[in-house]
Amino acid sequence: MPNPVDLGVLLRAGESQTVEWKASFDRETIETLVAFANAEGGTVLIGVGNDGAVRGVTLGKETLNEWLGQVKAATSPTLIPDVQAVDVEGRTVVVWTVGEYPVKPVNTRGRYFKRRASSNHQLGLSEITDLYLQSLRLSIASASRGPPECRSAPGLLQPVGHPDQDIR
Repeated sequence: MPNPVDLGVLLRAGESQTVEWKASFDRETIETLVAFANAEGGTVLIGVGNDGAVRGVTLGKETLNEWLGQVKAATSPTLIPDVQAVDVEGRTVVVWTVGEYPVKPVNTRGRYFKRRASSNHQLGLSEITDLYLQSLRLSIASASRGPPECRSAPGLLQPVGHPDQDIR
């Protein structure tokens, strides 16, 4: 989670491949979190206008939990980003951080996004397929290597029903 010094850097640097400013929490915030998860990950600052001015947001006792619940309910696979309220110049800014998701693509209500430069790009069918296949290839490559303890004992990673394996 960024500390206030890091937030100053994020505010001065502007929106980018990994940073987005939002004046308030809304559907577009969730789309941005999905776009980040389908790319390199990133940070959304709620309470910052498009011009980079810190406006702040007002939070109730359960606001962050409610927003997190909305993110979880609207994404598949379910995203659970880090969220923190931070004081900046006497105003509250909510910092959402999400990493690159290992299983892609992530969607929100059936729509798929990926971060490109400083904007969210809605993916077409071929892009969704490519992202899925890319994710699948990485998963298969990782699984075929197996955990380190199995690599040193080749007989431990056998498919079910292998002739040398007793399944009783």
